[in-house]
Amino acid sequence: MLGPKGAEHRTRHPPGELVFEGRNTYSFWSPLDREFLLAMVKLGHYKKYEFIDPFWATFFFAQLDYTNEQAYLTNASADANALILSQHENSALSVALAVGNITNTGLAYAEYIITNPPALKPTPSIFGNLNFAWTPVASKYLLESTNNLANHGWTGQVIPPRPVGGDYAANFKTMNGIAFFRLHLP
Repeated sequence: MLGPKGAEHRTRHPPGELVFEGRNTYSFWSPLDREFLLAMVKLGHYKKYEFIDPFWATFFFAQLDYTNEQAYLTNASADANALILSQHENSALSVALAVGNITNTGLAYAEYIITNPPALKPTPSIFGNLNFAWTPVASKYLLESTNNLANHGWTGQVIPPRPVGGDYAANFKTMNGIAFFRLHLP
């Protein structure tokens, strides 16, 4: 077919659904997947839904690394490359299920649907520092500390902004004294 000024144009058709499914399998989407799941869980609590059912649960167990997959993709059509990605995802899923692997997306969803109060998790730190992390579902909880449990005087702590797809986290310098920390729902 001839186009403007005699240039030849090929008729293109839109890529099939498999192309979009193939692109979804990459692990670099995990932070956004976790944010989406968090939003859905929070909406479920807010609206008092009895049940939410995330689809594409295969990504709870296996996701593909973008860099590693590039060696397998060809200059073929987008649909052909999507088929390769789909086959690799299915193979990775089979292995993950057999050995019990769970992705960061799956771990996050499991954390979000726990109905117990959130817990402070100590995280590795260098000497002289104390690091905590806790679930992003606990957005209404305050981080508080005290040096004396007997006086019931808890002080609110500043919480840094939470990174996309990550937990809340806080870092404190230790002063060779005793300190107690808690998450408190006002």
